[in-house]
Amino acid sequence: MPAGKAVTFKSGTGTTSGSGGVLTITTGAAVGTDIAGANLVLNAGTSTGNNTAGDIVFKVATAATGSGTSANSLANAISITSGKALQIHPTSGAPTVSNDKVDIDFFRAGDRIFTLASGGTSFSFTGSNATNVGQQGSIVIVNAGSSSPTVTWDTGDVWYFENGSAITIPTTDNLIHIFSYYICASGTVLISGSTSFSQYTA
Repeated sequence: MPAGKAVTFKSGTGTTSGSGGVLTITTGAAVGTDIAGANLVLNAGTSTGNNTAGDIVFKVATAATGSGTSANSLANAISITSGKALQIHPTSGAPTVSNDKVDIDFFRAGDRIFTLASGGTSFSFTGSNATNVGQQGSIVIVNAGSSSPTVTWDTGDVWYFENGSAITIPTTDNLIHIFSYYICASGTVLISGSTSFSQYTA
């Protein structure tokens, strides 16, 4: 039996210049006095037997760093897995160093995972768009297997630490460092965390 066909609902695309059309899905409005609203139900694909069912996936396109006319690529932002777990997909990869700094743009919420390259350029973290009070997440740094660059926190920036002292990030090979951030006021990012995670061996 042939597999089911995929169906895509899409609003109109801009013709010469302009945003695409907005696509809104709305349940019917209640009528009468003190009537409850209707649920919006999204069903992922069911599976058979012992195979896994489909996930519900939300994708967004992040703005490019430079000007252009090509549509930016979509990437997974949030998934609800068949195991009923809510997964917020982190921004991950090698850090983009500019003038010995790496900017964390808090316009995009969620976690950041930075994998350092052996012999890479040392840098300090700066923060931008830290205006969404209550936003929180993790910053993870994975050291290279050798010659990891030095990573620091830019002084006088958005970073606030306990007792006003920045947490030192060791450069030892293969260590993993994890920091929690919390935006408590516009331009104020509280940082706490632990460094030097490595595999436990008895």
